[in-house]
Amino acid sequence: MSRTGATFDSNIDINLEYQSRLFHYFERGAMRTVGLFEAKQKLSEIVERATAGERIGITRRGKLAAIVVPARPETSLKAIFDDIERIRKRAKRTKGVRVKDLIEAGRI
Repeated sequence: MSRTGATFDSNIDINLEYQSRLFHYFERGAMRTVGLFEAKQKLSEIVERATAGERIGITRRGKLAAIVVPARPETSLKAIFDDIERIRKRAKRTKGVRVKDLIEAGRI
């Protein structure tokens, strides 16, 4: 057992959770967290803050349970397929390489 009384397996879980939190902190910036009870009491305020662009974490018993984030603007399928077509046109074909050869080599 470790100093905290956790077994080896739970230490791994703690480390993964810690790394996940660090990733969110450094990758997307620090976020405000509130407990579940407080989130229930202040749901309207949390939604307003998320609408303004803030990310808010909701914890249950001290562990991150959910994140309230701003809604993404809807994207039409036409825009998605236009992007795919633009990328496809930019891609360069490799001369002398056949799909059949790639399949046989186990690359596709």
